[in-house]
Amino acid sequence: MIAVLSDNPVCETRTKALIQDLARRAVARMLDRQESDAPEIDSAGHLEQLAREKNQIIAAQRNRNWELSAQLAASVAPQNGFSSEDITQPVVARQVLAVSCCDRLNH
Repeated sequence: MIAVLSDNPVCETRTKALIQDLARRAVARMLDRQESDAPEIDSAGHLEQLAREKNQIIAAQRNRNWELSAQLAASVAPQNGFSSEDITQPVVARQVLAVSCCDRLNH
């Protein structure tokens, strides 16, 4: 039983590590953007893009479309032992979408 649980890619420990990696990358992106010399015009376009992404994430949450979570977590999933199929499992996908939505709101 313990071997099955430890081999299960969708365990709580791995999910937590995945979410932490997503949050770290979001903070790093925010800091990079704040420290860059991006012109004001670029900022308006960036905010519009974030709003579109946020709306897309909210729609995915409402429609229980877990496929978007695999796209959002693609860069950190393999290093945390997740396949794209694992990320689309509702227990993981909900958390990925929530963290990604918060990322867009906090920019």
